[in-house]
Formats: sequence, C-alpha cells, structure tokens
Amino acid sequence: MAPVDAYATPAAAEHDVAWRERVSAGVPQPDEREAPRLSEAAVLLAIHRVTYDRPSASP
Repeated sequence: MAPVDAYATPAAAEHDVAWRERVSAGVPQPDEREAPRLSEAAVLLAIHRVTYDRPSASP
C-alpha cells in the first residue's frame, strides 16, 4: 500500500484525518552506519508521523 492510500481510505469514509510530525537528527551509532555504509560524519534524519481522526484527536 502506498502512503497516499493510507490517507485516502479514511477520507473516503468521511473521516477528517490530520497528523502531527516530529523531525529529529542525530549521529548514527556504529551498527546504524553499517548497513547503509555511512561515514562517521553522517547525520541521520528521522521523521515521526502520528495520524489521527481530527474530531476525536486520538492517535
């Protein structure tokens, strides 16, 4: 399922979908650098999205 489909389904059911996002950055640990072959100077960005139904405001 494409990410856009995840929002289309509740919207088709007439839910008012909203989300909150948080972005963080940090230096990866050695095991996190291994698989993508990142250098020691690399910085990782992490995006966390919580989707909720706006009327109830519950995640």
